[in-house]
Amino acid sequence: MRASFWWGWLTATAVVFGVFWALLYALGVDPRPGPLLLLVALVMAVLALVNINLTTDGPSWDVHSSQPVTEPGQDARLGMYTRALSGHLDAKTVDPVLRDRLADLASARLRQRHGVGLRDPAAADLLGREVADLLTGPPRRLGRGEIETAVRRIEGL
Repeated sequence: MRASFWWGWLTATAVVFGVFWALLYALGVDPRPGPLLLLVALVMAVLALVNINLTTDGPSWDVHSSQPVTEPGQDARLGMYTRALSGHLDAKTVDPVLRDRLADLASARLRQRHGVGLRDPAAADLLGREVADLLTGPPRRLGRGEIETAVRRIEGL
């Protein structure tokens, strides 16, 4: 199809060149064939490219994942937290992602069940001082025991 299009384009370019040549010759102008052919070819090429871009389908931006992020039937949020935990435990540098996610969970649970924010003094009593400091303090590498303690306290709210 593309080859037939370009052969048609060459034919149309030759016809347009002939028409302009005859028109300029009939008007008494002595046309120069080189510049006229370049001008006609340029205009026809631009028109051909515009035509191709307007009439063909554009690229497909659909992304098809080769494998799902979560297993069928698994909760997507659980998978997200599992990746955050393994990423934190395997990271070579201190990453605040796990601490921030635990803090968001604790803050939501404290607001729902007790009507207090994470930084309120009552939150430290409900969570325990060490967990409250862990969630509101600067980010640091957390051990498995600290993570387990924080999750159990958040679940117990």
